[in-house]
Amino acid sequence: MIDEAFAVKAIDHVDRGHFTTQPLGWVWSVFERHWEEYRMRCTDIPLRDALRSVPADRSATYAAEVDAVVALGNVPEGAFVKAKLKDWCQRNVFAEAHQEAARLFNDKKEIDAYDVMAKAQDRIQQIDFDSVDRQWFFAGLTDRQRDRHRKTIDPNAGVFTTGVRQLDDTTDGGVHLGELWVVFAYAKRCKSLWLVNQGFHATRVHRRPTLHVVLEGHGSQIAARYDACFSQELYTNVKKGEISPQLFSAMHNEYAQLRGLLVIRTLNDWDVNVTHISAELD
Repeated sequence: MIDEAFAVKAIDHVDRGHFTTQPLGWVWSVFERHWEEYRMRCTDIPLRDALRSVPADRSATYAAEVDAVVALGNVPEGAFVKAKLKDWCQRNVFAEAHQEAARLFNDKKEIDAYDVMAKAQDRIQQIDFDSVDRQWFFAGLTDRQRDRHRKTIDPNAGVFTTGVRQLDDTTDGGVHLGELWVVFAYAKRCKSLWLVNQGFHATRVHRRPTLHVVLEGHGSQIAARYDACFSQELYTNVKKGEISPQLFSAMHNEYAQLRGLLVIRTLNDWDVNVTHISAELD
């Protein structure tokens, strides 16, 4: 819904019969019809329009599915979505071929069964959603420069220093690759502020990808604290938007270099567990 190059490739590999529910299959049929007619990726507007033709007894179910698809379609997690869709399409191609090959084999048509599986293997290998190497040269200067800086840093080398000398001395240099730290303290003892400083240190100093998960509170508060760290402005001023034009310009330029390195994810649901965080890391 947001990546036209991705949509062009997906149309060739996704089949309506792959979906396990009728509403999802119907949603995909709308995508296909829209592409065939206009050669454009489908947005939420054609989906909403198509709902008018759904029988009344199914409209609520289909509308709920459309809402879910639209919500997911507007989250630009390209690499993760492409990997999941590639695996899903490959599994469906294999499953269909396996059923057909089994039928042929049981009918004593061993050669035909083999041919079906061989063709399926070729098709599986051809399923690829990677983007072509294409770039807008003049608009890409910031991205190129950022990537050049990142390539000079090995994200897996050495240890991650905490920025607190006594803590680094106690822990043999800081956080080592593969370690999990658990920090305990009474309420209002600056645990969250300390974590923000770790994220600040990780991104500005080490240029390392960082995920900050908020299990209690609001992501906007954490974002304001990060802005305060990067701007060296008082947190109370940042919350009120009192940042000078000169300082805002400097922050904007630095953030352009750091873009993509920090994600703040709020997970306030009561049933959050490690699998949710693992999925977010992916």
